[in-house]
Parts: sequence; C-alpha cells; structure tokens
Amino acid sequence: MYALVKDNTVLARESRRTNMFHIPLAGYRTDEELKEIGILPVLCDQYCNMATHEMVNPVYNIGEDSVSVTYTVQSLKKQTRFTPREFRQRFSMDEKVAIYELARESVLVQIFVDDMNTADIIDIEYSETIEGMTVLNSAGILTDERYDELMATHYPPVEQ
Repeated sequence: MYALVKDNTVLARESRRTNMFHIPLAGYRTDEELKEIGILPVLCDQYCNMATHEMVNPVYNIGEDSVSVTYTVQSLKKQTRFTPREFRQRFSMDEKVAIYELARESVLVQIFVDDMNTADIIDIEYSETIEGMTVLNSAGILTDERYDELMATHYPPVEQ
C-alpha cells in the first residue's frame, strides 16, 4: 500500500487490491523514484485488513521513507440472523433446485424447507438450522466448503 504525500499531508492512499488512487506506479521501478514524486509506502498497524473490525479515523505519521497509519478500531456487528428471503438468496439456483428435488423424497428435508420458509428469522446458530443444513451437506447438496460458507458468521459493514 502506498500514500501520496504533499507538504507533509497524506492526500490519498493506494492499495493494489482496492486502487484507491490511480497513479501509474508501473513506470517507477524503485522506492527512491516513488519517493521523488511523493509516494511513500504505508506501514499499517496490527488492525489493517481485519475482517471482524472496522478501522476508522486514520492517523498518518509521515516519516522520511514511509507513512505509518493507526486507526480507531470498532468491532463490526456480528450477523447470525437472516430473514427467510435473505437466507434463501445465499443459495445458488442449482442448490435451490437440488433442495426441492430432495424434499420430494425426504420428509425431513421438506420439514426443514417449510420451517425456513415460514420462520420470521433464521438464525444460523440455532440447533434446528444447523441440523437441517447438516442434512443438506450429508445428502451432497452442499459441499463441506459451501456448508462452512453458508453457516459462517457474517460481519456486514457498519452504516455511518
């Protein structure tokens, strides 16, 4: 990650992943060349890129060869509860078709589908949700990786 620095002020940050600003870095081969145009490497504190926290209020400390950044850290709200619509939208169309086809043969799967469709809220930490999803995994509708993905706790962005 780099920062564009002018007159000891950080004007912009750049990350190769997010491309927050677009200065053609490819034409500059060395740190010295980047430094000459005011682009310095950013050294992040321990909280950079944490999935369960949001970094706010960055404070930049401009050194001779780099910029360090520290943040105020706040935990993201853990989401384990979804509306039936939100939960259904997490499945692919192929997975939905396979679930309904299996429900024709399995009363247990039909009960799970009915319970999910009529619930006010679906909590992925609730034992009946876990049991139903485990049945889908055991039946081969969900791979182990897909099961883990669907049952993972989510940390949606915090609205400001």
